[in-house]
Amino acid sequence: MLRMEEIYNSPYQIVAYDKVKRAIYITWKSSTQRMDDTTYQEELENYLNLLKQYKPLIYMNDLREFYFTVTPDLQVWVGDKFQELFADPTMPKDTVSAIVMSKNFFSHVSVEQTVEEIEASINHAGDRLRYFDNVEEAEKWLEMR
Repeated sequence: MLRMEEIYNSPYQIVAYDKVKRAIYITWKSSTQRMDDTTYQEELENYLNLLKQYKPLIYMNDLREFYFTVTPDLQVWVGDKFQELFADPTMPKDTVSAIVMSKNFFSHVSVEQTVEEIEASINHAGDRLRYFDNVEEAEKWLEMR
């Protein structure tokens, strides 16, 4: 069983941390369907600040209930923010990420495009990032890392 501590809880997302694994788990809520661009940026900034603070080796993003569509302009903004984050020499460079995808078509596509923007901006190794349809498969893959 995961030993997680909830470190952030808003109307849109919950972020938990597993100290033993140095893992951050983000779970987006269905209320994301009511988010606007500014709220999304604020929520992402809060998440990025937690990454700076905790410096995890493992990220799991549960987007099953993520209903916000990230516009192309926001995708570029997100890529820039992650580029800044990973340019920080104190951040781990050998992280692994699992993304459990949204079932909402528009959110799903916008997330894939956003991740592509992030990967292009930080040269993230493709074998350290995987997409999944369910949490169990994602956790199993992360356990093998």
